[in-house]
Amino acid sequence: MGKKKRKKDYKPKFNFHQQKGRATTKVNIGRLADLVDHASIYSRDVDDILIVECIHRLERAWLDTDKAAIRPLMFGLGKALEESLAYMWERGWQPTDVISWGKGKLSKVDQRLLTEVISNQALSYYSDNNIDPEWKDQLDTAHISPPPSETIDWLLNFVDTQANEVADAMKSIVELLFLMRHSIKLESVLDSPATWQKPNYHRLSTRVNGVDPKVLSKVRAILAQAESTSFAEEAETFTAKAQELMAKYAIDHIKLKNDEKTKPRVKRIWFESPYIEPKSYLLAQVASANRCLALLYSSLGFSSLVGYAEDLEVVEILYTSLLVQANVAMNRPSTHPGNAGSRTTSFRRSFLVAYAARIGERLSTTEKQVITEAEQKLGKSLLPVLSSRNEEVEAMFQAMFPTTTSFSIKSSHPGGRAAGRAAANLASIAVGEELAST
Repeated sequence: MGKKKRKKDYKPKFNFHQQKGRATTKVNIGRLADLVDHASIYSRDVDDILIVECIHRLERAWLDTDKAAIRPLMFGLGKALEESLAYMWERGWQPTDVISWGKGKLSKVDQRLLTEVISNQALSYYSDNNIDPEWKDQLDTAHISPPPSETIDWLLNFVDTQANEVADAMKSIVELLFLMRHSIKLESVLDSPATWQKPNYHRLSTRVNGVDPKVLSKVRAILAQAESTSFAEEAETFTAKAQELMAKYAIDHIKLKNDEKTKPRVKRIWFESPYIEPKSYLLAQVASANRCLALLYSSLGFSSLVGYAEDLEVVEILYTSLLVQANVAMNRPSTHPGNAGSRTTSFRRSFLVAYAARIGERLSTTEKQVITEAEQKLGKSLLPVLSSRNEEVEAMFQAMFPTTTSFSIKSSHPGGRAAGRAAANLASIAVGEELAST
């Protein structure tokens, strides 16, 4: 009941050519390949009986068959994994997305295999002159590059290195193949490798410069001081300086670049478990204060941000710092003295929710103050520009995400709420005089 029947015209996607003269083996390689292909397409989840059966048969094939005989099977599975990754690229995924998804959802062996797949699949496009620089940056940041030359036995070699974990290696192959083939479609942010390789391809958009590197370096240095200090009051001063500096820079940048035809962009921020929803709430608060909008994909563990390039960069930097400060404050005994529940899940969740709410209030106040000061210097011409940018961000958000739902985040621990709000009052968010020296 509920099982999908195999189509009559179904054919396995793997091409295996066993050479004549090989010793007879106990495993029918072609039928096993057919089974893996069928299971990765028609199984309902990774615990499906078909998946389990494939893993068992692959393990037995590896243990009972000589390497020469099983080589075509490993070659075919490797190609299937590469094709499935290319399928994810076509569905809007980027290297950072796949790597972050793997860290949150996969075992250590699965993650090692995923890295191998990304590396070997990159051979098909890495040397292409049209490779997107942002795409390449993502691979470089993850320290992933293709091998010097194509290695048809890369999957065979991978399993061979897992000598004491053959079952885990086979489990990783089948489950990763299933998960990649069943990945959801994401909004397209960058052109995929297949698009670069089309005849007469011309990149319409180039890398967009964000915040001035000098300002960015100064902000990062200020936030690093906020994160490293053991004194809450000092952290508050540093964070306040960073937010004020970024807000003033953003206003000056908007006035200076108003005539340039730039458009809002999309950036995805991935969260580490636990407390994904409270973390996404903190990100949304930072985004809102910096003229961006955020949408949470709770099942995958990331939020999509829509905004202008310089604003998105500010949001990511400030959110990361505020999260570090929240974790430090949450684990600091003086933050909640005598509170017996300070190590419970409900306390920590409530802490982060209250922290995010209060941070949103503070950031909004700072932003309004900066805009008021800018109006006094620049006149009333600033508001229409800001309003126009906000409308463009909203329009793009609605176009990309026409159907969204709101949700509430529970915050049930009174002590956690009080401690989180107190910590947010002390968190570092902005600067003023530094801007004049940039």
